[in-house]
Amino acid sequence: MVSAITKNIRIILVEPEISENIGLSARAMKNTGFSELVVVKPRCGLRKSADVAKRARDICEQCRVVDTLAEAYSGCTLRVGTTRRQRSDEVVYRFEDTAPYIVGIARKNPIAIVFGPEKCGLSKEVLRTCNLAVSLEASPGLLSYNLSHSVVLICYTLMRHMQESMRVPVVQLAPIEQVEFALEQLRSIYRLLPGKQEYARSSVPVIRDMLERRPLTVKEANALNAFLQMTQQALSKQQVSK
Repeated sequence: MVSAITKNIRIILVEPEISENIGLSARAMKNTGFSELVVVKPRCGLRKSADVAKRARDICEQCRVVDTLAEAYSGCTLRVGTTRRQRSDEVVYRFEDTAPYIVGIARKNPIAIVFGPEKCGLSKEVLRTCNLAVSLEASPGLLSYNLSHSVVLICYTLMRHMQESMRVPVVQLAPIEQVEFALEQLRSIYRLLPGKQEYARSSVPVIRDMLERRPLTVKEANALNAFLQMTQQALSKQQVSK
């Protein structure tokens, strides 16, 4: 069961700037049993990363390098963003408190844990693509960890909580594509409502945040999409009959 959990947890580094941090992150992953590394638009070369990783060289060599977050998230049902900032418009949880939940979800569902660049961390825009924002405890004198140190702490905490996850019920979450399909149907419904098309621009992002604050189960996503599809079909028939 532990190996199944580690295979379902993907580490994503967004625009890392220092090759050594990628290699040390890979080494931390290997130490704790994780293997799936994805790098989004790296600002440094990866050749040196493999040398730093040493016996975790295989993780560096097999990591996927992609240009977009959408590619990095592909197939993931839960996306966990890491941040040191407490935001007025975003709930940020202590990672230690959420780790058992994350590991429990990973028993059945692919998830992503997302780390930002060394200089500034994840942007507000990237954090909005995550279902959950978490932070690591640190001294008030220096709240931000080095990127590779953050990966060490996250992976080690997950490894430590894996046995506790056996007490968490297994839930099948809806893939991100089902949420995107629901949002696209919602845009179509707005287009069919007379004089309401302009509301889609401001309302759909808010509804996206609502849907992603707690990941939908497959059953919930199917019910939502069925309702939206019936609504869209009914509005289309009304327009045709006019």
